[in-house]
Amino acid sequence: MTLRELGNEYLREAKTVRERIKTLRAGMDKLKEKRRKELEKRIFSLYSTACEAESTGKHLIGYYEEDAAH
Repeated sequence: MTLRELGNEYLREAKTVRERIKTLRAGMDKLKEKRRKELEKRIFSLYSTACEAESTGKHLIGYYEEDAAH
């Protein structure tokens, strides 16, 4: 597997996590306050995971281009 392929895997995973966030958010208004607060914490964590996966994916995809520029 190349770094570009691995980077694309990370980007796909970031997309999957963001879709999961959308699904979780869609049902939040039906929850009681305590459960909603718990879910908000989980969603915040998922946003962090998605951002890190996206950042890592972009870094891996551009690794050789960045290296050649320096």
